[in-house]
Amino acid sequence: MRTLFKKILLYFVLSTFYFSQVQAAGNYYNSMLNQQSAGHDFISGAQPGDVLIKINLWGAVHKPGIHRVPAKTDLLSLMSYAGGPKDNAILDEVTIKRDLGKTQKLITVNLEDLVKGASHHQINLAPNDVIVVPASKPLVSQDTLTIISVTSIILSTVFTAILIDRTTKD
Repeated sequence: MRTLFKKILLYFVLSTFYFSQVQAAGNYYNSMLNQQSAGHDFISGAQPGDVLIKINLWGAVHKPGIHRVPAKTDLLSLMSYAGGPKDNAILDEVTIKRDLGKTQKLITVNLEDLVKGASHHQINLAPNDVIVVPASKPLVSQDTLTIISVTSIILSTVFTAILIDRTTKD
């Protein structure tokens, strides 16, 4: 009777632990999805009477999204409005996609040179520019880490149950 009670208690504790870990992993994954899909619209640097232009800023910046900025805004000012680049930003490969009516122009900018002062060429933005700040790729993706975490939780739960079962039999 005592062994049966121990096994039931063990099963209850392990299943509670397992489901709480799976739920935590699921909540984390859902929060990552919500974070990635959230769109943002900012009005930055505007003074009363300013004409604002819409700029799309994507990639490794702290505030990606649509930025409505004064018409004479340059790229460095926009980056400041967006909270600057993230740590994993590749600053020497920033691209600006500019619509010129029937054609489009891709402009590659070395933002590192602009920040360091090596280049004094200011890049003024145009309405509907799309600016992409690329990010370096991590060694392991977030999805892979989530799968590894859930798998390790399941395996550790199974091995713990086996060890407890073996020690209670003796």
